[in-house]
Amino acid sequence: MQFNGQGYFLSHNGYYARKNGYLHRDIYSATYGNIPRGWHVHHKDENPLNNDIDNLVAMAGREHLLLHNKGHTRRPAGVLATLARLNSQIHTATCLRCEEAFTSKGAHPSRFCSRRCRTSYDGKRRRAALRG
Repeated sequence: MQFNGQGYFLSHNGYYARKNGYLHRDIYSATYGNIPRGWHVHHKDENPLNNDIDNLVAMAGREHLLLHNKGHTRRPAGVLATLARLNSQIHTATCLRCEEAFTSKGAHPSRFCSRRCRTSYDGKRRRAALRG
């Protein structure tokens, strides 16, 4: 998904995210300006996939947490079913480090077959960047 030239992915917690933020926060701040420190952007219908500006409201973090702790369901049933379907997808991929084929489960395929390969690959990239 794209917004203002930024790419977003469906994260494990059900929100569209990018490396340094969430789509719903970016949409809200693009429309109304900066979100005050400590404030959250709430989905009025509690559906994190519905990022229409009319569905978003900023509120103090404490107020937002209290709202969700008053017996509200965290995710409507339709959203839960969509997330379950996306997270159960099985992908076949090739590890970027060892080039072995492996399977990955979830909405987004993994790029590495193991944590060991990821750590090794990241270390090689950092060393190469330092060398210039």
